[in-house]
Amino acid sequence: MATGNPCAKNVSDEYEAFLLAHLGDQIRWLDYRVVDPEKVAACKEQFQTELELLSSSESIKKAEALQTEKEKLSQAELRKVYLLEAVTLLVLTHLQASLPAYRYIFY
Repeated sequence: MATGNPCAKNVSDEYEAFLLAHLGDQIRWLDYRVVDPEKVAACKEQFQTELELLSSSESIKKAEALQTEKEKLSQAELRKVYLLEAVTLLVLTHLQASLPAYRYIFY
């Protein structure tokens, strides 16, 4: 632990192990010291079950987000189709009303 930092005096070694297990691949320095890759591997082994649960829950959330996005896109496509049908129907109705002699052409 850092000796000069008064906030770090009451912090256990569990803090360092937890951070290295969860952020070891993303950080290079921790408490003004270079992160040792071997220590990161050991910490990951120590928190292996927790990391696996976290990973599985993240993958479930990603899958749910992807499914939601697909549903939104399909709903947007349906809205486009319905809007096109509505505009087409509106134009045809307007043409039939304005041109009574040609109303049988559109059927």
